[in-house]
Amino acid sequence: MAGRYAVEGEPGLQARSRRPQQQPQRTAAVLEQAILQLRTVHPTWAGRKLHARS
Repeated sequence: MAGRYAVEGEPGLQARSRRPQQQPQRTAAVLEQAILQLRTVHPTWAGRKLHARS
């Protein structure tokens, strides 16, 4: 925290979110849409079957 104070001054002492800035393991948007569409057509299908079909 002392490093942030040296660089940013008093605003550097404010609490910051610990949430990750990037999500490298995130599912691609196109694949996510395809899975959601399959889920709409087949609401009883679970993850294993959706994964096999996508």
